[in-house]
Amino acid sequence: DDDGKTIPDYTVYPDAIGVALKNRTRGKFSDDQVYVAVIARDPNESGRFVYLKPDGTPVPMSVDDNEAPNHLSKNGQNYSNYFFTLAQSKLLKMPKLDGGRIFVSLGSPMYIKVNEDVNHQVGFAGPNVLNPTDPNIDVYFDWYEFTYNNIGLWLNNTQVDQFGFP
Repeated sequence: DDDGKTIPDYTVYPDAIGVALKNRTRGKFSDDQVYVAVIARDPNESGRFVYLKPDGTPVPMSVDDNEAPNHLSKNGQNYSNYFFTLAQSKLLKMPKLDGGRIFVSLGSPMYIKVNEDVNHQVGFAGPNVLNPTDPNIDVYFDWYEFTYNNIGLWLNNTQVDQFGFP
């Protein structure tokens, strides 16, 4: 522009943030070995937990996802499969969501169990590295917490709860 200021080169998406997903493993993991999942509460679904498809479409989570045709299995247990790889998408369009986590794993998707309480509220069991029987104990992973709403974006990428990736 003529006033000497640099204009950033990025695409603006209506009601979403575009996040470029990059493989920075220096060739140790190919794009089809880098897994991403987003789980959050959707304010448009009365705060119900959703996961994002690779195109950013939110899908309500269900206990039935543990047994869906694409489910994951480990140690005799079935788990949901909300992950996509960088080979499938290198752009994540994040709509407005609350209390979310972006899970990233290398070499394998993570094993996340969807649960339901007595009031039929859906939730999930995240990884617990202090539990030696956790199915993710041998999965190389990390996560980033966020909320994106009408006020702004809050992102915690400081690994307050744990540190997985350098």
